[in-house]
Parts: sequence; structure tokens; C-alpha cells
Amino acid sequence: MRACTLLHISDLHFGGRYAEEMGDAVHEAAERIAPDAVIASGDLVEWAERTSAWRQVARFLGRFRPPLLAVPGNHDIERANLLDRFARPLRAYRRHVHEEVDRALQVTGAHLVGLCSPSRWTLDLGYLSRQQIEWAQDSFAGAAEGSLRVLVVHHGLRPLRRRLFRNHLRGRRVDRPLQDSGVDLVLTGHRHFPHAEQLERGRGELLLWSQAGTATCARLHPGQQANSFTVIRARADRIEICWWHHDPARRGFYPGQELTFPRRRPAGLLPGT
Repeated sequence: MRACTLLHISDLHFGGRYAEEMGDAVHEAAERIAPDAVIASGDLVEWAERTSAWRQVARFLGRFRPPLLAVPGNHDIERANLLDRFARPLRAYRRHVHEEVDRALQVTGAHLVGLCSPSRWTLDLGYLSRQQIEWAQDSFAGAAEGSLRVLVVHHGLRPLRRRLFRNHLRGRRVDRPLQDSGVDLVLTGHRHFPHAEQLERGRGELLLWSQAGTATCARLHPGQQANSFTVIRARADRIEICWWHHDPARRGFYPGQELTFPRRRPAGLLPGT
């Protein structure tokens, strides 16, 4: 397997508390990192009804050189307009980002599948249908041998920090299909703070879950001191997760804490990490 580098950004919130200097710094960092693909895991805007915010999103995403895979978040669904929320909840996303809300992207060393997890019926909880899961399984079945298999959704896989009934993906239909599809990594956003952990995948193997912080929104999660994004470097035997934080003094994003996890085996962090 060729080494693969992914840049994972999330929760941009254009049209709300988007910080323009953070956006410019993200692009500057992306030039230094030179990833094989860029992933944007939702909440691209604050209010889906604001066309001007979507135009800003399109310009922002269009500035990246590598291939990009985006998925919608709960803020990307029409909320104030109840008619559109139930009839055309992702109308603006389809027009300005991509006409497909579930799609796959293949790059050298990785097979990425993005699924739309926000629901028009709730504002926080995520949901994946049986049809979405089956489509993802079919896509992963066509992945090249040895490719890193990555699922991208907006909502986290389980509750964190005692918020038991909010902010996560209802996983009753998700866990086993992920095991059967051989998914190596799940990338999520939504909560505005970075997190990474291994989850039991069955048959003596583990699944790595990485949640990105907010790259450009001034609304930080309590306890977070700076905006951040995640850089993932995958090799045949390991996946390296590095959180890049914004440094006001240097006016840019720079690498911070790095964690290295073994790939496809339950050994916890690798020695020396």
C-alpha cells in the first residue's frame, strides 16, 4: 500500500461565526501538507437558507488543489423554511457543493465513502438508512486491494462527554456493516473538538474513529483554545493522526499532538507514541 495523506476539516459555519483569517490559514497549511485528498465533514454553513454563505463555501472549497469529498451536516439542512426542510432539505447543498449527498472518491492508497447523516426530522441526532449502508458496502467491495477504507459522516459514532442523547449517529444499523466492509477509519465532525479512539470491530480487529475540531468557526467547544483540523497519514501497518492547531502568534496552523494507531489489529497506541 502506498502511503496516503488526508486533510480533514469540519464545521466551517460560513454565514455565522466563520473566521476569515482561519480560512486563509487552512489553505496556506494545505499547500504545506500536500494531501492526497481533502475531506470536509459537514456544517459548511450556519444557515442553509443564506445563498451568500453557500457562494462563499463554493469559493473556499474550490481553492483546494487535491480531490475533495464533502458531506452535509445538520446546519446544511434547511431549518427556518419548514416547507423546504421537509420537501427539499439539501437543495442549497446540491446546488453549490455537489448534486450527490452520498458519494465515493478513490485516490491513490484510499477509498473514501461519504454518507449524508443529518435528518430532516431531528436537529442533532444523525441517521443512516439501510439503503445508504448497502450502497456503502457495495462501494467498499470495489476498493483496491490494500486501500485504506474510509467512511465520512458528520455525526460521531457514539456519545462523548456525557451528552447521551445528542450529537451522535444512531449506530444500531451501522456497527456490523462497518465490520463486514473492512472499514479502517471513520471521520466525523459536529462537536467542535478533536478526538480519536479505537473501537472494537470484531474478529480481533479494531476500527479507528477520528473526530475533527472546527477549522474556521469562532464558536469553540468549551476547553478548546484554538481552531483545529486533522491530518491523517496512513501506511500499510499504521494510521497516524495529527491535530493541527491555529497559532495566533504565527498566524497559521501548525502540528500539535500526534497519535499513531496500528492498522487492523487491537494493540492500542504503537510503542513510543
